[in-house]
Amino acid sequence: MMARVVSSSLKFKVNSISRCLPATQLAGGQIEIQRWSNTKAWNPKWRKERALKIMKMELPDVDLYRMKTLEQARSVRKKLGLPPPRVALNESPIVISSSMHVFDAYVPPEGDGKASIISKEFIKQKAIGARKGIKLMGKARDLRKKYGLDFSVNSFPEEAQEIYTEGHKLLENVKDNRYRLHELFTELAYQQATYGLQLKSFRWSLVQSIEPPKVVHVCTDQMMHKDNMFAQVTVRFHTKQILAIYDRFGRLMQGSEKLVKDCLEYVIFERHLSNKYGMWRIHAKIIPPWLPHGRTVLRTMRKPQPVEEAVAEETAVEETAAKETAV
Repeated sequence: MMARVVSSSLKFKVNSISRCLPATQLAGGQIEIQRWSNTKAWNPKWRKERALKIMKMELPDVDLYRMKTLEQARSVRKKLGLPPPRVALNESPIVISSSMHVFDAYVPPEGDGKASIISKEFIKQKAIGARKGIKLMGKARDLRKKYGLDFSVNSFPEEAQEIYTEGHKLLENVKDNRYRLHELFTELAYQQATYGLQLKSFRWSLVQSIEPPKVVHVCTDQMMHKDNMFAQVTVRFHTKQILAIYDRFGRLMQGSEKLVKDCLEYVIFERHLSNKYGMWRIHAKIIPPWLPHGRTVLRTMRKPQPVEEAVAEETAVEETAAKETAV
């Protein structure tokens, strides 16, 4: 401690001497002026600007957030005159450009696509479809008159099939096509369609249409405000498709690239009517309760060893480890 004091006092003496001798005389009568940081002329110019370079911020007191109980935090905040701590709420994000649900879900008739032309069920379905067709024409007329859409029940299925085919084909590479997928799928359908495809290989192709697609349901509804209107159109697709899903190791999980299957789907397309530049996008699929469940996903795993072999393997490993330590 004494050594530190002595050294600091010596430094003080040397600095004081140097202040007294601001200039030194060199050989030949030349004078060299010595400048020090504390002997420079002080210029008050730009003093205000130099002070503004430093920003003083009031940092939050971390101890207030370390309270173990809610009562302790409330008492401390009450002393400081702060409002009580806000309790965490189960808030969900809101998307205004798309509705996150189906307004009026279409109920498909049981046995649709399977009944023969001669059966009573087929005639009954045709009669029900004729009655609903009158309502469809009225709702399609409302879309044209009230909202100024160029919508037709006869021409829209072709546009819907193009959106459906392109969207499913782009799912083979989600990472590179994510911007285009957001234009073809709503926020609800995008997260459902792309779930789990990051580590899988998706192969899909449309072979042909068994029946031409047709509009079976049209509805409009508002969300949060009467001026925020949406339109949802349900289109029936009866096609032949090929679907195959591979895991990240290239093993087939579901479907086959050589097997063609008949698919009956009811796809809902949605459009934001309040948006001038709104587009028709895939919103959801209706799965009828009478539809048979698909085959479960095939999962491959390591074949478990018998108990005796597992015990023998463990003892062999322990013996080798004991021999190595003994050496």
